[in-house]
Amino acid sequence: GPLYFGDLGEAVGSRDGREVALALDRIRAAGELVRTRDGRYGMGKAEKGRTGLPEGAGDDPNAGL
Repeated sequence: GPLYFGDLGEAVGSRDGREVALALDRIRAAGELVRTRDGRYGMGKAEKGRTGLPEGAGDDPNAGL
């Protein structure tokens, strides 16, 4: 399921999170990255190059920014 950035880094043994950030960027570019309202990252459908909300999450709190 969705994980916080720090948990992702810990899961892959990252010392500073750089490889996690690069992986998230590749997933975002492919249109497959979502982020829950509490800040956890997960896989799902999104516009390519954007971080989306999981299905059923409601309105995007960043809309219009």
